Amino acid sequence: MQTWSLVLEGPFNGELNMALDEAYLGWVSHPLLRIYRFSEPMISIGYFQKWKEIPQGSKFVRRYTGGGAVYHGEDCTYTLVFPKNHSLVRLAARESYYTIHKALERGIGRLGLKTEFYEDEKKQEGSFCFLKPVKYDLMWENRKIAGAAQRRNRHGLLHQGSIAIPRGVCFKEMVGAVIEGFLETFQVDFLKENISPEVWGRAVELEEKKYKSFEWNYMR
Repeated sequence: MQTWSLVLEGPFNGELNMALDEAYLGWVSHPLLRIYRFSEPMISIGYFQKWKEIPQGSKFVRRYTGGGAVYHGEDCTYTLVFPKNHSLVRLAARESYYTIHKALERGIGRLGLKTEFYEDEKKQEGSFCFLKPVKYDLMWENRKIAGAAQRRNRHGLLHQGSIAIPRGVCFKEMVGAVIEGFLETFQVDFLKENISPEVWGRAVELEEKKYKSFEWNYMR
């Protein structure tokens, strides 16, 4: 049975959250799941997205992954990082997306919420992720409840996702459900870890030099 790292520290500001995710991508030797919140409401926009698509005056940070804009603050945000030699990295993006969302479907189901996969191949128009579901996003009561975006590089795979928390469910319950979903689907053990000094140091550097910079956030 494989062992995955589990990191539950936070909440942090949006720039540091994005920096931590990228820092882990260059660091992990085995899969890692990080579940977290934003310390204040903020929008994250996709790597390829134009900043002018965001409502004027909104605070935002550009992600390392693609996809559309996501409102953060009341959601459950999670990140998966897989090293380059992991079997999931060798899958096509759509296959890995489906596999990960299958775990979310199982976990969210433990809360009594019946979700289903969005199967339409047609790409929806719009700037905001949760208003334009794509294939294999999770739907609940005819609206998108979970979406994600990915980035691959020479170090491995970064998968950043957001889950809209329905009324009547608290953040802690959703965290537990997500963990259980991955435990059951991937048949792994989780080892809870704190953020190491090395990853923290790299993340702080990325936060200041990249994710808080005008050049990064307004690059498109």
